[in-house]
Amino acid sequence: AAQGTMNDPSFKAYLGDGVYASWDGAHIVLTVENGGYVTERVCLDETVWANLLRYHARLERLLEPPVEPVP
Repeated sequence: AAQGTMNDPSFKAYLGDGVYASWDGAHIVLTVENGGYVTERVCLDETVWANLLRYHARLERLLEPPVEPVP
């Protein structure tokens, strides 16, 4: 597995709305940046990342349009 760090640009991705994701070797690091300056930082370990994925799946189910019955 790759062992990059936050300073390795290949591990940094822009997600939108000023939010970036990167990898520090142990965590997914989410940062909010304004003009190149980090204003907020959240580090997601394996457990938190798994919980976020479960939350996303739950939201998809909750927000799925209802299936119309076939007449």
